[in-house]
Amino acid sequence: MEQLLVNRISEFYNAVYWNNSPITVDMVRLINWDDIEPLAESFNDYSEWENLRHLQRIKYFMINGWDEPIEINFIYAYNLPITLSITDGNHRFLAAVALNTKKIETFYSGYDDMLQYLLGNTDDFSFERELDDYDSFKEHLISLVERWERPNIKNRFSVKERINYCFLEIQMMCDNFKSRGEFLI
Repeated sequence: MEQLLVNRISEFYNAVYWNNSPITVDMVRLINWDDIEPLAESFNDYSEWENLRHLQRIKYFMINGWDEPIEINFIYAYNLPITLSITDGNHRFLAAVALNTKKIETFYSGYDDMLQYLLGNTDDFSFERELDDYDSFKEHLISLVERWERPNIKNRFSVKERINYCFLEIQMMCDNFKSRGEFLI
């Protein structure tokens, strides 16, 4: 687990889309939160929620805090990492933004140079980083498997789902290395 800088995360992850309707980081910073009632209940299926219910859930976390870290991973397009994704903790992240929190506890799965940027240890990052072939692949693979074995993931997904998602991510990672002309053997 890492304490990552909220403002650095928001550079890559600046809007959450529920039902194709975004709630942006800028919106969360400008909302008059006095007008929003907190919502304590949580559901696995947010598809029926309107944005007001999401704002109410964010307000709940603003008042009550949270114990669970958020989870961040990369989003790939054409087998290349293009941005970050919060795979668990969107409401908590937006609550941290609304509260102007400096850091948020995070399970991070991804490249080390991005981690160093999100920690504030370096001032630049590029997704076009050169990978160290086998060592980077091994590091990324270990991080990926460890993430899918965390208790909060294990409780939300069946063994079959976890294995399928993990293999899908491994396949994308292998395709990414091949597309860069890097070979594992």
